[in-house]
Amino acid sequence: MTMAGQVIKVIDCPPDERRAALPEDRNPFEFLQVPLQAAIDQLGEEYKQQLAERTQDPFTKKLAQLMARDDVMSADEELWSKLHDWRQQPPPTDALNRPKVLDAVRVIRQMPAGAELDLVMDRLRALWEGLRAEGLDRPFPKPEGRAPSVRDLELVCWELVLTEKMVREMVASAPA
Repeated sequence: MTMAGQVIKVIDCPPDERRAALPEDRNPFEFLQVPLQAAIDQLGEEYKQQLAERTQDPFTKKLAQLMARDDVMSADEELWSKLHDWRQQPPPTDALNRPKVLDAVRVIRQMPAGAELDLVMDRLRALWEGLRAEGLDRPFPKPEGRAPSVRDLELVCWELVLTEKMVREMVASAPA
């Protein structure tokens, strides 16, 4: 067992099948260390990629492009400042599915980055008014903490591999 996919199948199976897949005379930690580390690395990279993709949805990307235009900033500095501050702690993407914001989000998402200034400003004003009407104009501070790390993933995987019974057996058979 050397491939990440094989380790995941052992982790995912019921404890009785898992025990049959592991040699009886060897410590599961020794046997699974290399393939489990490969699986953790692989899953960790996939997790990081999915997290990055989730935070950069098409609306957020397009809004950033429009806000980066010099003519947009100088056309209405107050609106630009409000939207800039809002972008620092936006609500979760699914919160933007509310009726008074949905159309403005859709239009901005589809707007070309080089659209005419008057059109862009009208759409940004409509967005801000919708955000205010839905109560989404206030910051959404994220809870204190950090994103799960690869180490956290590793601990979860080991918890799935080793049952409480297996740990007790290992402790009982360990030399004193």
